[in-house]
Amino acid sequence: MRSSILALLALCSTASADGGGYFIETVGGARYQGDLERFSPGEARLQLGGGWVRNEWSFEASVTLFLPDQPYEPYGTCGTAKCAAVGSPLELSLGNFDVRRAWRILRPRFADNENLSKAIRSFGIYLILHGGPRWAFAETPRDTYAGPGLGGGTTLEVNLKAVSMFVDLGIDVAMLRGDGGDVMTARLPYLTAGMRLGWF
Repeated sequence: MRSSILALLALCSTASADGGGYFIETVGGARYQGDLERFSPGEARLQLGGGWVRNEWSFEASVTLFLPDQPYEPYGTCGTAKCAAVGSPLELSLGNFDVRRAWRILRPRFADNENLSKAIRSFGIYLILHGGPRWAFAETPRDTYAGPGLGGGTTLEVNLKAVSMFVDLGIDVAMLRGDGGDVMTARLPYLTAGMRLGWF
């Protein structure tokens, strides 16, 4: 049974085990800090994207969506007290580009077998540092905001080459300028869990 699983994972790899493309999906939560605190203490965080890995390095592009735990009602459709209880509406998203560097910190014993493919011999637990530029977009009923930012974090990943599972702890920061000229600062520390699926 074990040999069948290893053979299946090996078939998921291309002839070049050094690199290839992948998709990611993560779910978790982020805290709103800075000027965003007046809208919400934090929201659910969903990230979707893809990338290219080559040996220890990878390059990843993704989109992050912040999902309110309850729908907000636009201004003018509810009473003052109700609006105050619900909170001011905010729709927030990020475009991300990250450079990632991985270090293997634990290697399974069977991966030392030189007769196995290079893809299987890359199995293990990895520590990954990542970071790069961000572009933030936010919308309220009164204004639209956009602006640049930076982000990064630390990932602990169980890497099975074709399929990987991970947890990621990080922070995104951005400065958003509104159509009316006002500026909002955003700090978004987060914790997420996710899966990576690829052909390497």
